[in-house]
Amino acid sequence: MQPRHAPSEAPMKRILLVVPEFYGAPGGVQAFMHRLHEALCYRPEDRDRVVDCVSLNDERDAQATHSFAVHDGYFSGWGRSKIKFIAELIGRGAKAPYDLALFGHLGQSPVAPWLAKLGLVRRYAIVLHGFEAWERVWWPERHAAAVADAVIATTKYTARAFAAKNNIAEKKLRIVPLSIAATREQVLARALPAASRAGEFRILTVGRLDTLDYGKGVEFVIKAMSRLVKFPGNVKLVIVGDGADRPRLQRLVEDLELQASVSMPGRVDDVTLAELYRSSDLMVLSSRQEGFGIVFLEAMSHGKPCIGGNYGGIPEVIEDGRTGFLVPFGDADAIASRVTELATNPERWRSMSQAAFERVLARYCFDSFARNVAAIVDEMLGCKRTGAAQCR
Repeated sequence: MQPRHAPSEAPMKRILLVVPEFYGAPGGVQAFMHRLHEALCYRPEDRDRVVDCVSLNDERDAQATHSFAVHDGYFSGWGRSKIKFIAELIGRGAKAPYDLALFGHLGQSPVAPWLAKLGLVRRYAIVLHGFEAWERVWWPERHAAAVADAVIATTKYTARAFAAKNNIAEKKLRIVPLSIAATREQVLARALPAASRAGEFRILTVGRLDTLDYGKGVEFVIKAMSRLVKFPGNVKLVIVGDGADRPRLQRLVEDLELQASVSMPGRVDDVTLAELYRSSDLMVLSSRQEGFGIVFLEAMSHGKPCIGGNYGGIPEVIEDGRTGFLVPFGDADAIASRVTELATNPERWRSMSQAAFERVLARYCFDSFARNVAAIVDEMLGCKRTGAAQCR
């Protein structure tokens, strides 16, 4: 890629993106970090800026072994060493103060006020993702948010819960919903398939299968399948993901004698996952801990209705009865009932498929995300976008 920056007499604006990780197991946080970095580098008028990235958990050579790469700016990962991570932030800011720092997770935020107090960053914002911010947090995190210039959340639910539980002024809150990687034009190029090809109705579940992620409710999707074994149609479930809880879930499949109906391929590459989204009929993840749920957006961008838990930020993504259904956590019967409703009613499925697709087009393509990020960054940098950029 050619450098984005054009020669200019105006000093470059320096932006620091502080992330928990870019290159770990894929999930909503990593997706948001990728989108955020791309958004900061997206517009032609942002040639007056350079974006540096510092990661706590990634290894220093992580960029060399992954397809996603920081564009023109500096990148460093510190392999979970908090001391080296903090020293790097101080060292980078001491060379030249940053005009703006974006802290990509609440967990990295306690260092932010100190960087600001030392004059190493002029302004900063903190990103909230979900359940880590729904209750009262550790006091250094509360303090960092209280004195931040802005607090960015992916849903109204997360923003309001965090503000109420941690006494944060609502005027600091900004909402930037997560997005898929594709632009609106790219999504429009997708052809929406018909439902129930070859007499099958295919359900997809995507998520980490760690023991700490019990709240994702994968076992209740499996149990719902046991209610559907005598279904007049041919219902299949594919569970994509890996983790320490996978053996227990596989045993549950065997105990319920669902081996012919449920497959668990583990983690798959991006190409395979995209094909699974395309070939499925329905996305199901009855979680009670999703701050947003990127997997729902991915499925909806392929015209797939979704069944999700009626908790957290999910009701802001899935419109109950229009783009899918919301169900109580742990209610396998409710999941089975909603699956049956869509599998036996092709017209209902097609209506929800179209509505899901249109909702992503309207709100959750990368173009919309980039505009939301740009508005906040311009505000914090004091920029007025009238022709040429004018920044304080």
